[in-house]
Amino acid sequence: MRVRSRTASIVWKACIVASGIVGLAMTSGLLDGTFDLRFLCMFTNLSNIAVAVYFICALVALSHDKDLVTYAHIPKMVVTMGITLTFLIAHFMLSGMLTWGGTLHVDMLLLHYVVPIMTILDWVLFDEKGLMGRKEPLIWTVEPLVYLAAVEVLVNVFGISVGGGMGDSRYPYPFLDATSLGWPTVIGFILAVFVAFIALGSAWVALDRHLAKRAQGTSGCSE
Repeated sequence: MRVRSRTASIVWKACIVASGIVGLAMTSGLLDGTFDLRFLCMFTNLSNIAVAVYFICALVALSHDKDLVTYAHIPKMVVTMGITLTFLIAHFMLSGMLTWGGTLHVDMLLLHYVVPIMTILDWVLFDEKGLMGRKEPLIWTVEPLVYLAAVEVLVNVFGISVGGGMGDSRYPYPFLDATSLGWPTVIGFILAVFVAFIALGSAWVALDRHLAKRAQGTSGCSE
């Protein structure tokens, strides 16, 4: 059931923005005066920045939109799928990072769990259903694919280290290290991400259409 409260939508989106900004400020070192631009090498941070920018724009639009129409549907799904990838990789491939060194890292919790989950739930709770096209999942993959391609080009073509301060590696994530793993393994990983994204996107489209039909049926029964 779609929540149609503008106030609830505004508060929810503002919390997403606030969580993202706090997490980014913490992980970048901005709060303790050790700001390092290398934090931009990490997909986690870039995907959270994209989410924050989108929801800031959505809040501006929502403040002028009395009908609570979903703002910029396709860009929203691009950033939503990007942040979903951040959550999935963190949860299944980088487990233990939240309590690395025996300490709970609040910035990691915010950027890898709170923002992604709240972003997904924003669609569930507030978005108009039935807007997704069958071919849209191909567009939604643009954020991670551009990032993955950019990392490999910067490191292997231009010789630029994008390790983000993570040890001595030139790569931001170990599963992108073509030097250590070999190109077949890295290419296989990128293809797996693409296939998984298409499958997830297709499932999302199916859910969107199901919820739209359910909403129409409920509306018809009430008339």
